[in-house]
Amino acid sequence: MNEAIEILAQTSMAGVDNPGYGIGKMRGPGDGADSDRFALFPISDQPVMSAGQEAYIELPPMKNPRIGLMIPPLTMALWAWDRLGLEMGEAAVVSGGQPYTRLLTYCASLRGALPVIELGSRSTTETDTGFHYLSIDDPDSALRTLTEQIADKPGVCMVDLSGEAKIMDLFFAAMPRFGRLMLSSISSEPLTVDFYNHIHRTGARIEASKIMPQLVFDPAWRDELTPVRLRATRLVNCPAIAEKLQSLVPIKI
Repeated sequence: MNEAIEILAQTSMAGVDNPGYGIGKMRGPGDGADSDRFALFPISDQPVMSAGQEAYIELPPMKNPRIGLMIPPLTMALWAWDRLGLEMGEAAVVSGGQPYTRLLTYCASLRGALPVIELGSRSTTETDTGFHYLSIDDPDSALRTLTEQIADKPGVCMVDLSGEAKIMDLFFAAMPRFGRLMLSSISSEPLTVDFYNHIHRTGARIEASKIMPQLVFDPAWRDELTPVRLRATRLVNCPAIAEKLQSLVPIKI
């Protein structure tokens, strides 16, 4: 059975592969004007839309339903670290200057990662994130410093959002034994990898997946993402965390 959804807010995310999504108030047969049933849905050009259950995600009651717009990107950031198996006390490294850099570093800190390192260029990366910042303007120096910072850690997880060859090359060169790396840029430059030395000998695990909020609506991803989305929903319902997330998530609430 289709549900009518009155659109409250929508967000347009950059990139043709990520058309955006919205949040609305559900208007079923038994819902009155003060209904507190809300849903997330793929972007629509209608003020009221009709959708089947497979096309929307119903949310629990929320004091500020627009905060629900943060759930899809937060879900994907949490999922990335889940996928890599980041554990407390391990190092987390993220390429800087990208829309989801700060969200990923924050989620890594929630998991107890230490240190959390942002890797990027001074010209494109904010430096007030509260995490370790490492400039790649001098690649040789950056490699030495990064290797030193992660040398004594029980494990290392890395996420590249940039697709820049010089950053990906740095990730591979610094890869410790049994390190984990997710390549997650929308587009990337050509890169030649020394497979034997940087992957085979280290036992590295390489993942490739885009961190796209739109995936929470994809039927092929629902089984994997639903438990993570439920965690994200509980987090945004915490006022202190929601306030912090509003400065990290690249959408307007």
